[in-house]
Amino acid sequence: MAKQTTRAGMDVKEKMYLVLVLCFAAVLITVGAAFFIVRGLGSTTRQNDNTADSAATQEPLVADSSYDKNQNTIDTNKYSSTILEESADAGQSYVDETLFLGDSNTARMYRIFNYCSYDNAIGSVGMSGKSLATYACVQFQGYSGYKTMPEAVA
Repeated sequence: MAKQTTRAGMDVKEKMYLVLVLCFAAVLITVGAAFFIVRGLGSTTRQNDNTADSAATQEPLVADSSYDKNQNTIDTNKYSSTILEESADAGQSYVDETLFLGDSNTARMYRIFNYCSYDNAIGSVGMSGKSLATYACVQFQGYSGYKTMPEAVA
């Protein structure tokens, strides 16, 4: 079989290898340039981070002397029935005694995170607050059909 040559004196196979080598060289040059650019920027960024860290330790976060951090604190005595106090069981008894109703965030509490159980939580993925009273989303074992949250609570 005769060797096919092009006008430049190279056959098709040699030309393919030349293109492959040129592409490989272009990739190496690009990667090398990117490495040096990022490495150069990284060293100046590290210097800026160190400067910012030292500045943060020297200056207060709030420069206004009239700022009062206790101005908007909640009176825990006034709202003692609302605020969950610290307890030895880290609030587990509260979680066990509470019925949680809600949307996908509530469902995630018991389906994924095991924060509460199927016994004390009803969560429906895709339910909006507007449809809470009318959206049939709860199914009980031994009952046919779905119930709304108010029906389920009753």
